[in-house]
Amino acid sequence: MERGPYMNRCDYVKERMEGFWIYIIFIQIMLICLI
Repeated sequence: MERGPYMNRCDYVKERMEGFWIYIIFIQIMLICLI
């Protein structure tokens, strides 16, 4: 099972998605605080 590049790209996308969700949650918390 030599899928180095594919696995690395999947991990990269997963890390980017996690950061994206953290960014969305941060914005939602800011909006709740403003209201």
